[in-house]
Amino acid sequence: LAVGQYIESQTYISGSSGWRINANGTAEFSGVIVRGTVYASAGLIGGIVIGADHIRSANYVAGSSGFRFNLNGTGEISNFIVRGTVYATHVVAGASVVSPAIVGGTVNSAVMFGGSFGSAFAWPASGGGFHLSGSGLLLGNANTGAYAQINADGNAYFSNITARGDIEAT
Repeated sequence: LAVGQYIESQTYISGSSGWRINANGTAEFSGVIVRGTVYASAGLIGGIVIGADHIRSANYVAGSSGFRFNLNGTGEISNFIVRGTVYATHVVAGASVVSPAIVGGTVNSAVMFGGSFGSAFAWPASGGGFHLSGSGLLLGNANTGAYAQINADGNAYFSNITARGDIEAT
């Protein structure tokens, strides 16, 4: 384009109606149908920001609000509903898993909380929680005196036992 440095429809009003193509490569349309692939290094579609290495919500604030998914596979989101199976190689210490259970038409929460455990089979420094791995199961905290420990070798240890039925020992 050289004459007027742009072409536009007779109904063009910036931000309102019609269309315009500028000589510098920018354009404005009210709607576009693309029958091929769209390539973009950045942009905004609705409230979704497209960056060179991520997509995020327009209201994203790290650790606070919105969501962000990075090209390297990392991301951040606050609440997430999965309608299928979740597979994970590990769950970060202090995380919790909530599984809603439906009983008689009422949704009840069957909750499983983690503690401040690291990858080693050990009690947390303080507080309570659980650790479940191939090494066994730790519940509570032996440091506070309220715990249950079941090792993979079959040995079990409990801080207190209350039985409401028969107990057999071999």
